[in-house]
Amino acid sequence: MPQLPKFRNGYTSDGAHLARMMGGPTPVLTRRRGDALVRRVGDFIDVVRTGGPLQAFALGNIGDVPTIVASDTGRGRFSRRGPAPEDGGFVTSELAYFGRQYGIAARSKAAGTHVFENPAFGSYTVIDTAIERTRDGRRFSDYYTYVQASPAGYLTASTQVPGGYRPTAAGPAFYAGAAWTAIGEDEPLPVYLHDDGRGTFTTGAALYAPGHRPHGHDLMTLAPGQLLRVDRYLRALDSADEACPGLVFTSSRDGGLTWQQVEHNDFCVGELAALRALTVSAGFDIGAAYASFWAAPISGTKAVMVGVVPYAIGTTAEAYEVRWKLKVGSIDLSDGVRIGASVELADGPVRSATVWRESLSMVAMKGAALVSYSPVTGGLDEWLRPQKAYTSDGAGLTFVAELPQPTYRTGVITGWDRDTLICPFYDGEHSLYASDDLGETWRRWATIAKGAPAPDPAVEQYVLGDFSRITLLQRDGRPAPAFPMTPWVTDCRIEAPNEQ
Repeated sequence: MPQLPKFRNGYTSDGAHLARMMGGPTPVLTRRRGDALVRRVGDFIDVVRTGGPLQAFALGNIGDVPTIVASDTGRGRFSRRGPAPEDGGFVTSELAYFGRQYGIAARSKAAGTHVFENPAFGSYTVIDTAIERTRDGRRFSDYYTYVQASPAGYLTASTQVPGGYRPTAAGPAFYAGAAWTAIGEDEPLPVYLHDDGRGTFTTGAALYAPGHRPHGHDLMTLAPGQLLRVDRYLRALDSADEACPGLVFTSSRDGGLTWQQVEHNDFCVGELAALRALTVSAGFDIGAAYASFWAAPISGTKAVMVGVVPYAIGTTAEAYEVRWKLKVGSIDLSDGVRIGASVELADGPVRSATVWRESLSMVAMKGAALVSYSPVTGGLDEWLRPQKAYTSDGAGLTFVAELPQPTYRTGVITGWDRDTLICPFYDGEHSLYASDDLGETWRRWATIAKGAPAPDPAVEQYVLGDFSRITLLQRDGRPAPAFPMTPWVTDCRIEAPNEQ
């Protein structure tokens, strides 16, 4: 057998592993593993680093064409992978994480659009939607399709649950999922699809409130296989029924196969009671529709939760006002899901709710969460001002810094690894920046896309419109974690830290 070459970390590396395989009687002359290319040349074995597989991806428009770009290191310049399929545009603004080195995107099928009518629930726009997968950003393959419904006057988006490994009696099991509003036999209802990654899909209604109009949801991962879902409900037409819950909090511990109502929830009890007492259904509906929630697990037993919470002052048409509060609290995960009391951060009218829910993003880290959003100034130009970043352990917010670009030129902050934050900014180009001090300072890493349109300051938008999020699919030739700063959140094979 030829003498083995040394390769980066010695004989345990990918290159040396393949070299051992190819040093025997095998007739194979070339093998690739990770970023190692191994070639058998006569009596010698060459091991070459090829620069690594593409691992960071982004989706945006270049010349009005939805385009995927990618990079193997996140530095220098991203390369174009290819345009989106021509037979329908993507309805998502990002390439979402699926797991197993796959990214997914949702695509609407215009030919499948129709309207569902019901006297009690009104009109719902129903759209056939296809989920497609890719590993390289060039070739997309059909994965599954579903029918998504939105009440008239509102846009309801589906949500993809990033894949991971949950504990089962038989050992770690892969799971992923998706949630949307569907049309049942005679009324709309929220559904959830559990995906085992092997072609077995389990679809059923999530725990829901029949007789009321579902309008979207927020879906959060708290631990491997442990999900928190907040469904929004509008009242049935011509009804002032106080029984309409407005918001329903449910959780799952088996990756979405079964759901239970969250029994302990002190986050917004008073606000929801005041909203339900409102007899003006139009006011109740807009209050529930603008509610939003985020959660970031910071240890194996605790998550930070932020919410845009509606409430009402007054109960009748003669004297009432619907307002929203921005609140922060924590979730105890030591025994199921127990949502604790919250701290009020700000209070405002419907414009405040729009600014907060469209600009806010959250990143989990060990021991804290980074929260960034646009404060409401009253100047009606919040998208032209920088977002502010804070850290939180659930008891309040601690100011870190203003982000380096105005909100309309700022993407979504995510993690690159356990210690590094990344965020796309428009600085004259669509660029990727990184921070290793919790967002206090940022340094430029890469050009994401040249020739992509500049964001328009005259357009009110609270996140960068193109190439707004970087999705990591691979690392060193293997699947990357869904949350690089906290890989234990979706993978039971990685030990979660205890609360500090």
